[in-house]
Amino acid sequence: MGRAGHRAFAPITNWQFGALAVREVVENDSDGLCIALMQRMSPPLQGYEGVGGNASWVFNSTQVVTDFVQARALFVDHLGWVPVQETEGVAGNAGGVNCMGLPLSLAEQIPMRIGIYQAQGRMEGSVEIISFGLGGHDFSEARPPLRGWAALRFPVSELDGFAKAMIAGGCEIVDEGRFEWAPYGRAEFVAAVTPWGARLKGLRLD
Repeated sequence: MGRAGHRAFAPITNWQFGALAVREVVENDSDGLCIALMQRMSPPLQGYEGVGGNASWVFNSTQVVTDFVQARALFVDHLGWVPVQETEGVAGNAGGVNCMGLPLSLAEQIPMRIGIYQAQGRMEGSVEIISFGLGGHDFSEARPPLRGWAALRFPVSELDGFAKAMIAGGCEIVDEGRFEWAPYGRAEFVAAVTPWGARLKGLRLD
């Protein structure tokens, strides 16, 4: 990834992710898109035996949020998703070691909450939210594609229900319509932006 122009925020970091011991590095490209690579140390990783190359498919998308309770409510209470994993601690290991590039002298003092959610409770197409107990720059008004992913897309069976759930969760409906979704066919969509600036799009095939 370094040869492709990616740069890491910090060295490869060993840390405890709930019940999992992992090694992780977070790198970004010139567009600001961050990719995290994680190596499971224990318990042994299963289900990826057929993966070729140096990494598996993308299975999770992370969003940094200002209000963890509000973000969790959107996914769990309004969209009906299932918690896959939830942890609470501090942003740095002993000595402040962390993979996010936070100052070593401060990371051990910064509270951190992490939650991972998915419709069926699987670590597959899941959304991870992280909140840090400190202030920072507010990019919630920087609408895609100005920062990060343009959108996260999810197939839905009922667009009206998706839109109502997003509105109930404090989101703004910003676009809707139809387009040709190759190779699947004609699709209808509703796009919403969360209070923390993430764009979620529900898609339904005609």
